[in-house]
Amino acid sequence: MTLYDVVQWTIVIGVVLVSALYMLGRIMPQWRLQLAQHLQHPRYAHWVNQIGVRISGGSGCGSCNTCGTCATPKNKNS
Repeated sequence: MTLYDVVQWTIVIGVVLVSALYMLGRIMPQWRLQLAQHLQHPRYAHWVNQIGVRISGGSGCGSCNTCGTCATPKNKNS
């Protein structure tokens, strides 16, 4: 295995990992919100806190009302 192969596999695994985490965040917005809050704990380094802020600042639970997972939907008949 050459150095080129190692770099190529590292990039592929990184992209797949980031894509999987993004997909899980879209499917389970509460999980993503809890992860973001956990990463913002003061015991972690500043750069880890910034990752948590970035995760919680994006679209998902609590930032909009379009997905319907944050609150119970209103009854349309009343």
